[in-house]
Amino acid sequence: MEIWRLPQAQYVDSVRWLPPSPGSPRLLALAVWDSLTRKSFLQLKALEENPEMVEQQQLQSSSPWLLETQNSWSLPARSTTFKVSPSQDHQHTVVASASSVGSLSVFLLDAMNPSADEADLSPFTCEKLHRGAVAGLDIQRGGGGAPDCITVGIDGKINLVKVGQNPQC
Repeated sequence: MEIWRLPQAQYVDSVRWLPPSPGSPRLLALAVWDSLTRKSFLQLKALEENPEMVEQQQLQSSSPWLLETQNSWSLPARSTTFKVSPSQDHQHTVVASASSVGSLSVFLLDAMNPSADEADLSPFTCEKLHRGAVAGLDIQRGGGGAPDCITVGIDGKINLVKVGQNPQC
């Protein structure tokens, strides 16, 4: 077993693998919090070999891996739970982040090019689903192939959120 540390500049609240895409590097979705700006972000990062370390064969002292930021989007608050799932049509990857203030943000990323900078990619966000933090989140394909998200908050309430053409909170 080998273990490599991948230090980051911000606090990482959660990390998930994105489903593999042909011709793309291995991608990770991270929910991060910047303590200096007190803002949260969803970041897509590519896990790539560090060419300097591979060439110099200095693998004992440094990680042979780099996490390169591919894209970043703002989140309304610090993430408390985070999920990634392929959509039923396998054309999108669903990334959902629930927050410390009871909100849910859902991103539909292009499965063939998830790190593409899509101008119209703004998350579907439900504010104040819960009083307080969201403690649990899961995603399942709903009717018509659109994802359904289910959340549970520290308030003890469960909410079902249908995401699609006309999202409902």
